[in-house]
Amino acid sequence: MNWIPLSKLAEIAKDINTVYAAKRNYIEDVDISEDLLSIELVKTIREVLLTQRAKQEITKMSDGFHLSVQAYKATGALERKHGDVAIVVSDNDRRIVGTGFYEAKLQSLDGGYPAFNMRQIQKLESSTPRLAIVMHERRESHICDDPFDWTLPEYDKKDYHDNLSLCRALPASWARKFGRLSDAAWQRRPFSFGYHFVTRYLMGSDLDYSRSPAKAIARWVRKTKRASPVVVEITISKSHESHLFNEPLLISPGSSQIFIGQLEKDEKWAQPEFVPIV
Repeated sequence: MNWIPLSKLAEIAKDINTVYAAKRNYIEDVDISEDLLSIELVKTIREVLLTQRAKQEITKMSDGFHLSVQAYKATGALERKHGDVAIVVSDNDRRIVGTGFYEAKLQSLDGGYPAFNMRQIQKLESSTPRLAIVMHERRESHICDDPFDWTLPEYDKKDYHDNLSLCRALPASWARKFGRLSDAAWQRRPFSFGYHFVTRYLMGSDLDYSRSPAKAIARWVRKTKRASPVVVEITISKSHESHLFNEPLLISPGSSQIFIGQLEKDEKWAQPEFVPIV
C-alpha cells in the first residue's frame, strides 16, 4: 500500500515511461514478444505505483489517496498467446469499480504492426467501448501527450509535447478507422503509455463502469478466443482503514480462483492457472 499525492501524478506518468524503457533496453531483440513486453509493462506499473514519493505534509485528504496493486498472469497453454492487459480500478470511497483494456500490438522490424487487424479491433471495441491499443515499439517513436489536457496537477506542456517513447497508446475508437495502425499513429500522434495509463485509467476517466469487472472480462475473453489478459487490480481510497476490509475483486494470492474458475466453467473451457506477478 502506498500514499499517492495528487501533485505527483505527472511524475508517476513520467516514471512509468522511464522505468519501462530501461527494462525494455535490457531485452535482446530475439526475445521480444507482445507477451514479454506486456509483462514488463505490468511489472513497471506495479513498481512505480508502489514507490514511495518524497514525503510532504498532508493538509487534507483530497490531496491524494492510498493505493494498493495486485497483478496476475495466466500460465500454461495461454501463457504466450497474448500480451493484453486488463486494468481494474476500485474506488472504495465512492464504491465504484471500472475496467479498462489494452490490446497489445508489437511493431515489426519494417515498422508495421502485423498483428493489427481492423476487423478484430472493431469487434473488440464494440464490446469494450473504452479499449486502447498499446503499441510496443522496436525503436522510439513520437508521442504528443495532449497539451490541452489539464488532468494532471502541475502539468508541464514542455515535458510532454513531441517526445519519443518505446511504448505508446491510442484509443481503439480511433485506430479502428484505419487499415494499418501506423496510419492511425501518423494521423494522430499517440500518447505515451504512462500518460495514458495515469490520465485515462488510474484517474478513471476512460474506465467502463457499465458492468462489473467479472462481466467485462468475461466479454473480453469470449471475443479474444480464450486469451485471458494479464489482470492488474488497483484499489484506491483516501482512508487507510478501508483497505483492511477490502476483498479482492478477482483473484488473490493463494485463492481458489473462484471468479476465473466459474467463468471458464460457464463457457466449458479449461480453467487456467493464475500466479501473482511480483
